[in-house]
Amino acid sequence: IRLAAAIIIIIFHYNKLTGGVHDDPNLPLYSILRPLYVNGGKLVELFFMMSGFCFMLFSAKKIEARETSFNRFLMHRLCRIMPSYWLSSLLVILLTKLSILILESTINGTGGNPQKPIAVILNVFCMDFVNPINGVTWFLAVNLFCYICYYYLLRLPTTRKIKGLLWMSCVALSSVEIIILGYSHPLSNLARGLASFGSGGVMAIFNNQIVENDRKKVEIVRVSFVCLVGISIGLVLLDFLQELQWIFEVYILYPSFLLIITNIKKVRNVLSKSPLQKLGKYSFSIYIFQTAGMCICYFVYEIIGVNNWYMTFSFITSIIFVIVFGLVMYYIFEQPINRILKKWEEKANEKDQTIFDCRNRSKFL
Repeated sequence: IRLAAAIIIIIFHYNKLTGGVHDDPNLPLYSILRPLYVNGGKLVELFFMMSGFCFMLFSAKKIEARETSFNRFLMHRLCRIMPSYWLSSLLVILLTKLSILILESTINGTGGNPQKPIAVILNVFCMDFVNPINGVTWFLAVNLFCYICYYYLLRLPTTRKIKGLLWMSCVALSSVEIIILGYSHPLSNLARGLASFGSGGVMAIFNNQIVENDRKKVEIVRVSFVCLVGISIGLVLLDFLQELQWIFEVYILYPSFLLIITNIKKVRNVLSKSPLQKLGKYSFSIYIFQTAGMCICYFVYEIIGVNNWYMTFSFITSIIFVIVFGLVMYYIFEQPINRILKKWEEKANEKDQTIFDCRNRSKFL
């Protein structure tokens, strides 16, 4: 699912190569791919929601029980995303400068904000939404902020009801901000992340309640499926109103989708197979390195003289190249980093267990 979403977002960003707008009728295969060109970027909300869903399922109990320190939690997130982000951004800077020197032009959306490497390294913490040199900056910054925000919310010394109320308030206020400022406003990016991430966390709690009550599971899933189909049709009809589309997607469409794939046994069995899970692991690298891949395409194609980005050939080959480039970066960079991170976590867990045992012995003595 994440891989499919990443590929759709790459298609959504294809206008960087053409230098035009998303709703350009001259884009390759426009009659078929128009929904992806125009609305493909909204699948970023699905990434946020899945992050919140997994956060609540796998991390919430440890955080509430104070079994995971903030330093450990933050270091894990930073080690997971920052090395790939830094490498991707530095590749974009290098390719942008080469394009300016050799071709006297650059890919749309990467050359307008000249930055030094150190600025790019710090960029994700500053949340440069307006004109980042690497298009994935805003997503990583907001995602990291969501993890920190909801981590501290779970650590509050209050009852679960109050935490739940604060959680829902955060989601509601973020939604109100989007409606007031507008979906396309740069400051709405933070609200998009907070609302979608929080909504994913709520769906995780709801999913646990479904699992605990098997008698109602089938009925709820059927209702969710009806909502999914009905809202999908509604979104097509309401193509002109972005804010209303967003509310339907975040609170009805994507949650229904998550409930279906996690509670229908046949669907769950298919998605849990090893080959499909392997494909999901590639999604992060493909997403992170998409701008660098597009810069390479632009640089190479301009040199060899294939510079008509409206051709179907240019579209298909560039999309395939960006995906393959992301796969290569997974094997030569992300996978080794993940192995190092896993060993570091194992050693840290052993150290924590040793400290815990020593404290218990001291109390006993």
